[in-house]
Amino acid sequence: MKTLKADNRALLDDAQMTYLITNYASGASSVDVLDGTLFSSNDYVLIGDFGDNNAEILKVNSVSTNTLTFKNESGTSINTSKSHFESSTVAKIRYNQLKFYHADTEDFSAATLLATKDITETFYYTQYDDAANSSGYGWYKFYNSTTGNLSQESSSIPYAGYTRNKVNELYENFFSLLNNREQKLVTNDDFFRWANEGYIKLKENLNIVNLDYSLSDKQALSIVSGTAEYALQSDIDDLISVVDSYGNQLTKISAKDIDYYANNSVSEMTYFYLRGNNIGFVSTPTSDTTIYYRYTSLGSKLDSMEDAIDLPGGAYNNLLNWLLFRAYQKLTNPQASSMYYELFDKDVQSMKINSIKRDQEDDSWTVESSSNV
Repeated sequence: MKTLKADNRALLDDAQMTYLITNYASGASSVDVLDGTLFSSNDYVLIGDFGDNNAEILKVNSVSTNTLTFKNESGTSINTSKSHFESSTVAKIRYNQLKFYHADTEDFSAATLLATKDITETFYYTQYDDAANSSGYGWYKFYNSTTGNLSQESSSIPYAGYTRNKVNELYENFFSLLNNREQKLVTNDDFFRWANEGYIKLKENLNIVNLDYSLSDKQALSIVSGTAEYALQSDIDDLISVVDSYGNQLTKISAKDIDYYANNSVSEMTYFYLRGNNIGFVSTPTSDTTIYYRYTSLGSKLDSMEDAIDLPGGAYNNLLNWLLFRAYQKLTNPQASSMYYELFDKDVQSMKINSIKRDQEDDSWTVESSSNV
């Protein structure tokens, strides 16, 4: 049996919210909020936080200034079923249910609906246990049972489990190390922002001492007479070599020195410079030709649970230290934040000292000259 899980907290990304202005026992026929203008009849609201025992999703019946009343799906007025404290958040959420799907292949267009479930607001996740399928792929969509609106389908969930070094594995490991209170304060947006920060830092440091790890294949760039600048790939960290069609190496210069070299260059395309994601040549080419280059890559941005994290094992594990460092910064725990930063930095320095062992190459256990930075 495969359990499919949807993270309820995704509903709070960019959600509008306000607060209760007093305490309420269970069975309240209405509640007063700080700003009632956020809500309209038939909106769904979450009172409290996902994962709290007192969290409650309700459907708005009426709004009178800052007073909200509620109803069930049949339109009958209802009272709250939980008690709520003053200053509890009241968030407007776009969906109240989840739809779970399955397909034999990783093709959502072939997926069939397994079930529709109410969001379980007292947990971080709403889950569905699929007893009918033991292989294939699952998905979910958030659903608004009043409007019929559906969210975009989730990333596919492989029944065989995620491949190692995927974002999903990092995500689950990270949140499993936070306690319940901390999990409420760290959002999915936080996770992806911090993961990309750490990913770039690790790739930058890896490129310093192991150019072969992320070195591109030979790239060809068509040069047009009279055009000095050309766009490069968006993931470039640095150009390692640039040669002309005869194999002559071009010299890199700073963009601030373009005018100087343009006025003093004895032949065209002797020098190149980088400006943003563009490469430029001095002097401006006067004939069509081709140049060739190799570059180191920072890798693609992580924005999906299925994205592969292109790092060697040790560096991949160290990304978790960066996430915890940033999380405890936000959670104002300087001792824990400092500890995880020290672990991150220690592993980075170790990565600089030890080169990656390659098959049929000599081992290198000495400090790389380029690691003394």
